[in-house]
Amino acid sequence: PKFSTPEQMQVEIDRYFKECQDNTSEVVTKEGLIVKISDPLIPSYAGLAYALDMDRISLWNYSNKDEFFNTIKKARDYITKCLEISLLNSKNNPVGKIFISKNYGYTDKQEIEMTKPLEIVLSDYRGAKKEEKDGQKQGETGKANK
Repeated sequence: PKFSTPEQMQVEIDRYFKECQDNTSEVVTKEGLIVKISDPLIPSYAGLAYALDMDRISLWNYSNKDEFFNTIKKARDYITKCLEISLLNSKNNPVGKIFISKNYGYTDKQEIEMTKPLEIVLSDYRGAKKEEKDGQKQGETGKANK
């Protein structure tokens, strides 16, 4: 195994998160100067696995070991937090909010509690009430049409 202890793994996890946070990009100013600016990366589970020199399945297998479970769970929770913040704060991507709600257990529904019984009134297409009296519509005499 690549890691003998969770502490060894945590050192590499912390290094990956710091690299994401400290990422920079070069931009050219109007004057033609090249300047480095802060450009943090959003950490990902696949990125973490890559930083730990393994694939996602191997990282998942480590998380099934009792001694590594909490270390990896904490890292996954941090990744989820970063992803949620990024998607929820995105001004250019409203789909991010939908992705979060559908894939992270959030719901988009309202529940209405009824405190009184619901009364339903049927009406025909003109809006007139259909009231029946002894099985007949109002205005009918009960005589068969000939």
